Amino acid sequence: MKSKKLSPLAVYLVCAAAIVLLLAADQYTKSLAVQYLKDQPSIELIPGVLELFYLENRGMAFGLLQDQYWLFAMMTVLFLIVMVIVFYKLPKTRRFLPLFAVLTVLTAGAVGNFYDRFLNHYVVDFIYVSLINFPVFNVADIYVTVSVAVFLLLYLLYYKDEDFAFLHKNAKKEESDGWRRTDFGSYTGFWRKTDWSVPGRIFFGLFPFFSAEAFKRRKGFDQRKNAESKQ
Repeated sequence: MKSKKLSPLAVYLVCAAAIVLLLAADQYTKSLAVQYLKDQPSIELIPGVLELFYLENRGMAFGLLQDQYWLFAMMTVLFLIVMVIVFYKLPKTRRFLPLFAVLTVLTAGAVGNFYDRFLNHYVVDFIYVSLINFPVFNVADIYVTVSVAVFLLLYLLYYKDEDFAFLHKNAKKEESDGWRRTDFGSYTGFWRKTDWSVPGRIFFGLFPFFSAEAFKRRKGFDQRKNAESKQ
């Protein structure tokens, strides 16, 4: 049974509008954090569990890539190119609506943090789960984390490899041109040789770009906490 087709223009417009709204919500919460939390002691919402703690993240995970603005800009451009291609190639049918929703939220989260890095040279983090000493994060991080989690659930429970057969339409041509999947001479050769599922390739291919956003830079966080404890 074929899934009902949707208007591509309608899908693009809805996704674009959703990205704008999600970005607006992320930027609004960050502006509130700057206004009420910057240079102020942390605010405990639930004692010993959850608090608001202002932190400016100027690098990636664990203090790596400090002040590498152009690198982040290039990553942003690369990410946007990948997302445009994925949005274009995905069939505009009801079956793929959950995936469109996931990619929309993922895009909003990634662009929200990349926008801050490019504009301000840092990302504002302000949510701290003190109960488990979880990395300080922000609303954009929630977008990324939740969308990746939902993507995995869709991959495991909803979609099948044949749903992504449209991505392999050039596979026969590549093999007829002499391209063998046993070629381990390059990263691309290994990627093709390994029998990854298509959703798995998408996830593990994009994961390095977003994994760092799920962690705070411990050095800056500890410095702020130590300063507060001495006051």
